[in-house]
Amino acid sequence: GASLAATAATPLDHADALELPGLGRWPCAPCDRFFVGAEAKEKHERGRPHKRRLRELREVPYGLREAERAAGVAAPL
Repeated sequence: GASLAATAATPLDHADALELPGLGRWPCAPCDRFFVGAEAKEKHERGRPHKRRLRELREVPYGLREAERAAGVAAPL
């Protein structure tokens, strides 16, 4: 299936929503999950896996320069 990032920009069509928990009404974009209700989503947002995912998303991934330096290809700063 498409990731939530792809579907967040466009509304879900009826056929896709029927296959999702809660008919796609309660998404968690960082975790790419859907929930059956607001209470389930709120419980998820208080949980450790959700908070861990938010921390992961805040970290800046390595760029090309860091990778080249690590491989010994680029000159150090």
